[in-house]
Amino acid sequence: MEFHFIARGFDRYKRRLVFRPGELVVWDDIVLEPMTDRTTGWVVGRVRLEDEEDSHEVFAISVDQEVAGFTDGSGYFSIDPVRAGKLRVSAQKPGYVGMNADLEVASGRERACELVGYRKRFAHVRWAYQPDGTRYFDGDTATGTAVVSWSKPYCVSFAKGFEQSNHGRSDFAISQVKNQLVLSHPDASRSKKEASIRIRDNGFEDVFEAPESGYTQSEAILRPGDLYVFRCYDGKHYAMMEIVDITTESPPRKRR
Repeated sequence: MEFHFIARGFDRYKRRLVFRPGELVVWDDIVLEPMTDRTTGWVVGRVRLEDEEDSHEVFAISVDQEVAGFTDGSGYFSIDPVRAGKLRVSAQKPGYVGMNADLEVASGRERACELVGYRKRFAHVRWAYQPDGTRYFDGDTATGTAVVSWSKPYCVSFAKGFEQSNHGRSDFAISQVKNQLVLSHPDASRSKKEASIRIRDNGFEDVFEAPESGYTQSEAILRPGDLYVFRCYDGKHYAMMEIVDITTESPPRKRR
């Protein structure tokens, strides 16, 4: 286990330790040294939004989740000094994602970056789930409509009526990379079963049976008109979901 001690204006202190049952660990040698030119660099850059060529507002700039400065009226910033090494520079704006950059700053050197904010995307979907364990989407199939996006909760379980949560078993998850929504299978390493297949030749009403094979655990970019068939987390049930539309407007969540 490695502990990191951080204080503004001081170099980072870290200590790697191995804890054993019944041992009492006492530290009496923690000394934080002030940052110097030999242990710091500086970061310069700009913040802009995807739908604006030039920013006209002031953003707070954080370094490793601690506010370190602000942009000017055009979105430019300079943070000096920062600790040399790996760090994350970020800004925030409600309704936007992606305004961060992971950098490695060398001692005595300048590091430039650009933080681009992308409007949060929402996908309108309709779905069907077969609870009887067959591959056929008929009979007592559970169906509904929903909205998914990258905002906690973002993991979905069909068996629970398309319940969206940020914990527990899930059949798929949604993230946003720049201006695109991405479907993934975060529990695949545990279940070894959850996977999906994208079908583009048939519409929602035309698919009556889940394919026997062809499922993948790879990520996929969501696009309107795509239809996904899922092999669920337990490997015994099947579901499907059609992407009706993707928008930047925040709609009310609907379930039925």
